[in-house]
Amino acid sequence: MNAVVLYGPPAVGKLTVGRALRELTGYRLFHNHLTIDIGLAVFDDVENIRSLVRRLRLDVFAAAASGGVAGVIFTYAYRVEDGGPFLDDLVTLVTDAAGHVRFVQLTCDQAELERRVISPSRQGTEKLTDVTKLRATLASDDVFASVPGHESLVVDNSSMSPREVAALIAKRFGISNG
Repeated sequence: MNAVVLYGPPAVGKLTVGRALRELTGYRLFHNHLTIDIGLAVFDDVENIRSLVRRLRLDVFAAAASGGVAGVIFTYAYRVEDGGPFLDDLVTLVTDAAGHVRFVQLTCDQAELERRVISPSRQGTEKLTDVTKLRATLASDDVFASVPGHESLVVDNSSMSPREVAALIAKRFGISNG
């Protein structure tokens, strides 16, 4: 099993690009809010569910690796303070199953992030949908940091369509549907 990890700040387009990449590659799409939403169904605060979410995510990848899944696209809001150990464990799990993990850091200028964060597609989800909260997140968390110890393809998608970004990723990593 192979994995493509799409990471970057809130509203950068991880899920939208993931959907386009799924269409091009046939890989399964596992977006980070699936596990967050499970935790928030029981607990009121994201801080209380970090360990649960981490275990759920690794269990899904382990099941995919042993279940013959060819590839998984994973969207991830990387945070310096808690992302490294999880991603290292993910890489170990996938490489132990004879697969590869490819990291793609999506970036975007702040004005475009602010435009995207209020998009109707984000409404009715647990995603960040408020410009003021986005600004606070950008100021307090290093959401533009690269994952240390793992090479990342960096794509500024400020003016690219999701399909263009997906095509660039698929071409760079030599993955396609079929």
